[in-house]
Amino acid sequence: MTGLVVMVVLVTVVVVLVMW
Repeated sequence: MTGLVVMVVLVTVVVVLVMW
């Protein structure tokens, strides 16, 4: 479960950086 949360956070960060 924790790994899933970490992956979601990482994907969100990558998307924010790409859109920024």
